[in-house]
Amino acid sequence: FGIKDNKSWKGDSVKIGTLEVESGEFVQRQEKFRSYSSFESSFNDFVDFVSNNPRYDKAMNFVNDAEKFIQSIQEAGYATDPNYAKKIINIFNRNLDD
Repeated sequence: FGIKDNKSWKGDSVKIGTLEVESGEFVQRQEKFRSYSSFESSFNDFVDFVSNNPRYDKAMNFVNDAEKFIQSIQEAGYATDPNYAKKIINIFNRNLDD
């Protein structure tokens, strides 16, 4: 889920190259991201991260509507890519067709 490591994170992390959008431009950065031992741990941490962070309170109103949920977390600042929600929704919809 691309959750960056911060002081509150008590688990493992990995430093990797990433593209961030700053002032409308993509820039390369080296950032520390949370690392997990399993997919399950990753999903559980994402749920904890958004459900326990007041920044994403609006998104929690849309847990039964994937598109509105993703749009809401982007609006709350989840990702710097201005097309983040669109990309995730496209992946979600493509997988529904399979």
